Amino acid sequence: MVTYALGVNVLRKNSIYSGRIEKLIKIGVNFAACKNTTRAMNIQKKDLIDGVEIVSSGVGELVRKQALGWLYIRP
Repeated sequence: MVTYALGVNVLRKNSIYSGRIEKLIKIGVNFAACKNTTRAMNIQKKDLIDGVEIVSSGVGELVRKQALGWLYIRP
């Protein structure tokens, strides 16, 4: 799951979703946060749930994944 903009907030340690996300990470689901967003929102790596990867650009990561055959699903 790639997050950017306000979506990065769900990956914070104090998020109401943190427990669920930690369980998903333990079973192999990958979560990524946009570095551009974290920098703009002054979010540090230590503020994010352990196991969350920071990628240089959320949108760029989505483009790379789509080129590999992944799907983009947006709520």
